[in-house]
Amino acid sequence: HHGQEVLPLGNLSLRVCQRTPERFHILIDAMESIRDVLDDQHKTLIVIRKKIHPVLLFFICMIGSGIIEYATGWVLYNLMGGVRLWDYNVEIWNWGNIDGFVCARSVLTFGVFGAVYGALVIPRFMAFVKKVKAKPLAIFTAVLAIIVFADIVYGYIIHPILNGGL
Repeated sequence: HHGQEVLPLGNLSLRVCQRTPERFHILIDAMESIRDVLDDQHKTLIVIRKKIHPVLLFFICMIGSGIIEYATGWVLYNLMGGVRLWDYNVEIWNWGNIDGFVCARSVLTFGVFGAVYGALVIPRFMAFVKKVKAKPLAIFTAVLAIIVFADIVYGYIIHPILNGGL
């Protein structure tokens, strides 16, 4: 592909195609086991074809987070025996509250931070990644993956065993 840079990250490869300063194309291929499940002709999991206006991004993040937050809260409460990890019924600024699972303050906050992340953080991160050579990036990614894996193993296996069993 013309103008395409491939950054191999073990079984994960990141392909970045620069079209114009405003538009970019990112293809992320999943690990080999996931690739086998996907159609042979279309192995792309995430495609971002153009820059999204920050206001539109805000609304996408706000609505999406509201749906996810409500659905998660509803499932936990109704299908998991009344589990409530959060309850906006007892919050002081709970305007727009829907069943205690979601409120306007929460979705507005998710919308703002999602838009900031998508409009400012991700483009800067992608620009940084394009400047870094593939091998150091792969090593850095592997180290982070090992740290996350070790934390999961310690938190869910080793620590419970040391403190009275699973």
